[in-house]
Amino acid sequence: MNFKSIRYFITLAHCLNFTQAAGKYHITQTAMSRYIASLEEQVGVKLFERSSRKVTLTEAGRLYAEGVEKILKEHEELLERARAAANQYQGHVKVGIGVYEYSNTEQYFSKFLEMYSDVKVDIFQFPYSTLTERFKTGSLDLIISLDMCREEFKKEEIRTVDLFSSENVLVISRQKAEQYQGSKVAEILKKEYLVTNCEDNGLNSLKMLKTMLQRDLGFAPENMVQTNSLGAQLLMVKTGHGAAIVPSFVKEIQDDSVAVLKLPQESPQKYCVIQKSDCKNQAATLFMDFCQSLHLDVM
Repeated sequence: MNFKSIRYFITLAHCLNFTQAAGKYHITQTAMSRYIASLEEQVGVKLFERSSRKVTLTEAGRLYAEGVEKILKEHEELLERARAAANQYQGHVKVGIGVYEYSNTEQYFSKFLEMYSDVKVDIFQFPYSTLTERFKTGSLDLIISLDMCREEFKKEEIRTVDLFSSENVLVISRQKAEQYQGSKVAEILKKEYLVTNCEDNGLNSLKMLKTMLQRDLGFAPENMVQTNSLGAQLLMVKTGHGAAIVPSFVKEIQDDSVAVLKLPQESPQKYCVIQKSDCKNQAATLFMDFCQSLHLDVM
């Protein structure tokens, strides 16, 4: 089985666009077409219907995609376990984290690896909607995220361990803070752009943020700017291009370049680690048990 062709096929089956699929792998559209044609010849059936306007899966293509995607995932997991074993690791766990959690979870990972040095831990960072989606599809064994991510699952589908909680704070540049000296947070947010990492949809959406601010402040700012990373968000703040709401544990706000202002809020935001109830990865379960045994707040 040519796994390169399979990867190309799965990508094309998802996006149904030869140009997009080819772009993902930095190959030409012509090369992508040749790989797909070669795969169709090997399989012996037509996988796609092609026209000048669109590309669609045939019924055979749809059935093949469903089955071969599972095979590809199992193959990649086997490769990871084999490579871990070759490096004398006894286990391998893939942990996903959200936008902010890296800043307050170092102690968990370092303490775990001190105790279980024969377990390989890979850490990946994603926006919250992508994080939960990758967890659902099995690309991640565990996720460390906002407590609200639990809402994506039925209670019996997951095991969770609470890790820590944190208040959100408003950060603005030191120069801006001097201009607003004596002003309330609400007054600042009515005048400044709110720079946020909230997404268009999902749990961590702009709608969620507006609902939270309406509840806690009595209004939602009209002027908001979306960024795609914490670095971009804080760069805008530090250079005087708005204010941002972030967890108080974020390390990058612990310097003199920004002012940290307390926000009125109903309750602190909780963060937890989540595992699927049917997860068979013993290293992932070991990490969950370890977190549950700590009973410490790493804030």
